Amino acid sequence: MDLDYLIEYESENTCLDFKVEEYVNNKISLLKDIMSMANADSMDKKYIIIGVKDLPDSERQIIGLDSISDQANLENVIQENIEPNINFKYYKYFYKEKLLGIIEIANNANPPYMMKKDMGALKKGEIWVRKGSRQSRAVREDIDRMFFFRNNTLDSQKIKLGFGDDLDSEQTITIPKINAEEIPSNIEITRLKELLERLKQFENEEITDENSSNMYNIFPEYKSDTKEITVGTTEFGIPVYYNEEKLLDKIEKAPDEFIEEDCYFFSEENSIKLNFSILNNTNAFLEDVKIQFKIDSKVFMIAEKLPEKLRHQDSLLRIPTVFQYGYPDVEKKDDHYLITDTFDKIRHKELIKIFTKDLRCIFIGENIEQQTEIKYELSSRNLPSPIKGKLTLKWR
Repeated sequence: MDLDYLIEYESENTCLDFKVEEYVNNKISLLKDIMSMANADSMDKKYIIIGVKDLPDSERQIIGLDSISDQANLENVIQENIEPNINFKYYKYFYKEKLLGIIEIANNANPPYMMKKDMGALKKGEIWVRKGSRQSRAVREDIDRMFFFRNNTLDSQKIKLGFGDDLDSEQTITIPKINAEEIPSNIEITRLKELLERLKQFENEEITDENSSNMYNIFPEYKSDTKEITVGTTEFGIPVYYNEEKLLDKIEKAPDEFIEEDCYFFSEENSIKLNFSILNNTNAFLEDVKIQFKIDSKVFMIAEKLPEKLRHQDSLLRIPTVFQYGYPDVEKKDDHYLITDTFDKIRHKELIKIFTKDLRCIFIGENIEQQTEIKYELSSRNLPSPIKGKLTLKWR
């Protein structure tokens, strides 16, 4: 969560505490506060924000600090007195030009955390837990909850994500070669130019319509009175005629009129089909899962939906041929695409593809290094923290 928002608006709670000054001469309070946060019934990050005076029913005062202590000083006190080790960071933060100290407590999935020796009023084996804005000694119910949390929190190290069945962290792809003559709009332009040339041959009497003298032929290829040539038929089989002006106009507009067919040509027929695999090698389901990938937009243009095959006709009737179900959510950001897919559950001991329908990627990175990093983040209700990593995609 944004720290400015926490400082400005949030009240003290299970995951947030404010202190006026550092713990320089108060090791007991440091141990109790850190232990209580680590044992709290929440998987969210916890913050102790130092340099702020929180006054109930009054405006919060930003006192600020002259400087902050080195994290190593806090680590020495905590590691010497609490077991198992608690993960935390201590760093500077400036808010409205005031220096604050932030203790960030996260990724602690091995409670209960307890005193491993006597320290002043804190006795060996003592366990403290934060509930709301208060902290208290743990009771049996708290201990039961901690062990339940620990037994139902999965080991992130046993969850693997990568390419293919072997979950490779690196993959090399072949960029398809595209023949410009096969692009639908170019095919149409070539066809119309050939018809235009044939129309001129009719007009100059270099060729004649062999069926024009047939009394039963009510639809000749060329109409000499209007100087039009047949270019195709409607869905009802009735010929469509264009004169020279109409043909030139259609040639000019072909790229716009065939944009959907061109998109299908690039996004479906000549795109790179990209997918990823995941193996949950723990002994339980992953629950309420979200997986996101960041892909450089200088390398690929990614279809935001499955391309639809449309057959161009003079008719306005166009029927999509595919369904969008199973394609991930694609969102274009400033310099990357954010690809998101969600799952209610991911079974354990089973390798699965992440996207039901492969991602459609059009390669546009001809002038850059022949590889790119794809960053990913996986979050789940029963993981202590999101799993972050990166994969490498190379091409030839």
